[in-house]
Parts: sequence; structure tokens; C-alpha cells
Amino acid sequence: MTTLPGWNYEQPTEAEILAALTAYVGRDTATAVWDALCRQHGIERPVERTADLLRACDHLTYLGTIARVTGRSGKIRAATYQALDGTHQPLDDAYQSVDGAHQALDGTHQALAGSLADSSAGAAGGPS
Repeated sequence: MTTLPGWNYEQPTEAEILAALTAYVGRDTATAVWDALCRQHGIERPVERTADLLRACDHLTYLGTIARVTGRSGKIRAATYQALDGTHQPLDDAYQSVDGAHQALDGTHQALAGSLADSSAGAAGGPS
């Protein structure tokens, strides 16, 4: 894990995001949702670049329910890391193409959200 010198702030990782999602919906569902999300948005696995993690977490927020909380938390950590690192592109540039993709993929997000909701209901007894 990379820590920014002078800030004592660790780079967020894909494993941390998956662990947070797994705590709520179980390992199998979390992995399936994350795999599908990355594949559909052209994000290479494992997600190692902070900019890619930020994009993936942004898409995760559109799935609703607990995925929104996990995605938002990951976005905040990734954006903070980029800002402190000083090697990020302006977020406006990065999000111009993402905004159009969100509209085009709304149906896909709805399908994944339904699947996640169904799995969440089945995992009410605890993570798998």
C-alpha cells in the first residue's frame, strides 16, 4: 500500500472497496457486482490506478442502497488521495465522458441494482 509522504494517507485499494461491499451483501454478490461493473465500464481488473478506482466507485454509487454508501466512501478516499498526491487531472475533464456514459448505461445500472437488492434480501442473515 502506498502512503503519501508528509500526509500519512494511504492509497485506497480495490480490496478495501470489495471488503466493505462484502460486509453488507456477501462475498459472492460483491465480487459479481464489482466484476460486472468493471467489465461494463472498461475498467481493468485488478483496479490499481487511483483514477480507475475513483471511476469504479462513482459507477457503484448509481446502484443504490448500500452500494451507494460504499461507492461514495471509496470516491471520497480516492479523490482525497489524488488531490493530496497532486498528480491528478482536473476532475471536470475526467467526468465529461462519464456523464454521458451514465445516461447510456442507466438500464444496466437498474439491472445490477435489482440483482444487488435481491441478494441483499437473501443475505439478511449475514454475509456469505
